[in-house]
Amino acid sequence: MNSRHRFLHSALHRHRFTRYPALFFCLLLMGLGAARAADSSNAKFNLAVDQAYKAIQAGKFAEAEKQIEAAGRLQPNAAEIPNLRGVLLTREQRYDEAAEKYHQAIAIDPNFYPAKFNLAELAWLHGDVPEALQRYQELQSVDHSSEVLQFKIAICYLLLGDEANAKTVTDIIPIPGKTPAYYYARAADWFRKGNWPQVEHYVATAHKYYPDGRCLYFEAALRQVGLDLAKRNAAWTTPVSTPSPSPPPPASTPGSSPAPMPASTPGS
Repeated sequence: MNSRHRFLHSALHRHRFTRYPALFFCLLLMGLGAARAADSSNAKFNLAVDQAYKAIQAGKFAEAEKQIEAAGRLQPNAAEIPNLRGVLLTREQRYDEAAEKYHQAIAIDPNFYPAKFNLAELAWLHGDVPEALQRYQELQSVDHSSEVLQFKIAICYLLLGDEANAKTVTDIIPIPGKTPAYYYARAADWFRKGNWPQVEHYVATAHKYYPDGRCLYFEAALRQVGLDLAKRNAAWTTPVSTPSPSPPPPASTPGSSPAPMPASTPGS
């Protein structure tokens, strides 16, 4: 899913040489040449996707569009292309258009995890908690160990006032885990109860053991649903629709990504 754990890479073909009849040797060389060309094309495609993602995160939307166009010329039928456009549109807060692009990606590849995750993120941004919860839960069937999904599901339950299920989900988040998901789920629960010393305790613990970049992702995600842990005595407010300014924590294999991501792999 690299540090942002998000790209779906094509497998590289490996060839082991023994002895081949001379009659087939030229055909073998032709096949190897085609494989190398395909590998080169895939590498260029992955680079363009990566550069597009970085440009989106940096707010360089014109550069992002340029890289998306480059990736599209290399693999015009790849699900990553409409998904990337959806990510760009999401950052521009053009949410309806973004949803169309994510659906296009899924039409190309019904199992394309990043676009499905990004649709869940759109529901989260819109404050449509029941839809977000349903989509996150559906993704658990292929990414059951994702701490990000567990965190999002726990917060959805909190927003719906279902404290029992929120606690059940929070309690299964690994501690220590790959991310500070557990600490921020607990901080959100204490915030809801108005216990600020506990909020500060869990936030401080998260920053003690995890890089600021990972912590900032979860803090931004909570702000998106009206929960600003930086504001002491703040009220539990209505969710707001603003895209996350920071990238999600890394994931491992097949696809996760909590701020709209171009592509990713489950696991974090």
